[in-house]
Amino acid sequence: MVQTINSVSVEKNYKNVQKMFQLAAALQLTSYLWPVPLPIQNGTHYDYIIVGGGTAGCVVASRLLEMSNVSVLLIEAGGNPPLESIYTKYFAHMKHTPVDWNLTASRERWTSNHPFSRPDIVQGRMLGGSSSLNHLIYGQGNPADYDGWASITDDPSWSFKAIHHYFIKSEKIADRKILTSIDDKNMHGTTGKMKLRKFYFENSEKYLRAFKEMGNKIVRSINAKHPLGFSPALFTCGKRVRQSTAYSFLRPEKYNPNLNVLTNTMVRKVIFDEFHNAIGVEVISKDKRVLHVEAHKEVIVTAGVFKTPQLLMLSGIGPRKHLKDKNIKLVADLPVGKNLQDHPICVSVFKTGLKKLPDDIPSPYKIDFPQLHGYVSLNDFETIPTYEIRGMILDDPATFLELCIMSLNFKYTLCDDLVKSAANHEIFLVLNHLSYPKSRGEVRLGIKNINEPPIVKLGFYRNEKDLELHAKSLMNFNRILNTSYFWNNKAQILEPPIGCGKINFSSLKYWQCYCNEMATTLHNNVGTCAMGTVVDSNLLVKGVHRLRIADASIMPTIVSSPTQASVIMIAQKASDMIKEDFVRHSK
Repeated sequence: MVQTINSVSVEKNYKNVQKMFQLAAALQLTSYLWPVPLPIQNGTHYDYIIVGGGTAGCVVASRLLEMSNVSVLLIEAGGNPPLESIYTKYFAHMKHTPVDWNLTASRERWTSNHPFSRPDIVQGRMLGGSSSLNHLIYGQGNPADYDGWASITDDPSWSFKAIHHYFIKSEKIADRKILTSIDDKNMHGTTGKMKLRKFYFENSEKYLRAFKEMGNKIVRSINAKHPLGFSPALFTCGKRVRQSTAYSFLRPEKYNPNLNVLTNTMVRKVIFDEFHNAIGVEVISKDKRVLHVEAHKEVIVTAGVFKTPQLLMLSGIGPRKHLKDKNIKLVADLPVGKNLQDHPICVSVFKTGLKKLPDDIPSPYKIDFPQLHGYVSLNDFETIPTYEIRGMILDDPATFLELCIMSLNFKYTLCDDLVKSAANHEIFLVLNHLSYPKSRGEVRLGIKNINEPPIVKLGFYRNEKDLELHAKSLMNFNRILNTSYFWNNKAQILEPPIGCGKINFSSLKYWQCYCNEMATTLHNNVGTCAMGTVVDSNLLVKGVHRLRIADASIMPTIVSSPTQASVIMIAQKASDMIKEDFVRHSK
């Protein structure tokens, strides 16, 4: 009897794999990689306290330890990365587990095809944060992104020319095609701590030819030299394992005597003295003790775009009225939690040629299906993208369903309908990201407790210009149906059961309807403690002293690329600022 592949069976298998990894976690197979926490007492003091051992926090800790005469405490609410974090194949298997914060967004117009109309927000709760559970896609962004920050802050040190060396400092590129191109090699690092590589599949070539037929460039690497075009995706992956910032930056500091890493420890608030100096933090330890830990130099918050504003507001830094409503004593009246940005993603599914056997045997150490990455401008005279494409070539319906229900978070009925429509054909799953949305969301406190999730409103399409531009982006990409491979195989865009069927398929109105029904997020959230409004260009929080933020929340505007590389760059730059202040104050 042949078992039917549908969302229910895929979810069952998904949970079985999770159970297998949970058993492995009980054996602590990866614990040898990470620093062993040292016990602390009330009043224990360090030079620097870093709140959040995520993507940015691990980098900042590593960089501060370059100063041999300072002590660093890194506090992480979660634990060590589990085995499935290291295996790149299982990037989707950590959702709804203890290493995910398991946040959900509020209901909005575009959320109706998500379970309970509330999209999941996946954020890493472990060392390395989201770099330990994301989809591993890496990109530096467009030079205009950072030049815009320099303009907003009136600080040229944030321009692309000034910050590009921080990308190079972190990277260790391991792709032969990039390394043999002088232009591309010069845009990447070769001696950094984070290994980057691509996976090449024969099956990708016909799709790359289709992109070229549409008038797009095919490039070795998308970077400042080639800001538009398509290429096989670049991943934060070494030869065998995921290159999270925990693995790349923190792991080598395991035995550093100047470092203490407290896992499974929640910071409840930042403590200020009467002069608004940040002098330490209040934590709930793993054994449920409430302790005060002192910082002699600075408190650096790297808790991420949702938890950083939550912590600040619980500490008295935020909008005056909101804090008054929550009966929180005001320390500084700042627009914390405002300006939330993300790339709305509209999902298209193409049925192309007949399914073929995979190129090679699946391995837990590699991404086992082709992924193509590209940027397109609707203005032929610009080098700034309008939209970003991530295309996945899938022969296995189970893989599609896993991505559809888990990563993209759509309802089972919608995903099952798409698989049924694809029959025995290859699926080209296309994620169309709007590069620069004008819409803004927000993060607010729910109840006055750090253990409770904040209220998150993503705000997609609040500005109607976003909806129109995203619809035009989909229509522009759909020209791929006229290319040779798609035409010869009678490829089709699969129409999900979403209630847009009575509208003319080729009209802008149809694709606006489509975007509102098929939008989702891959969690490139930024902006909730933005430079210029909450922090200055040195990332110091306004209205207080000795408190700095160094994560995605400080971005005043979103970058065009996945945000991981930009967050690492921010952490690198923040580390230099902190070290410079240390030297200056030591004189």
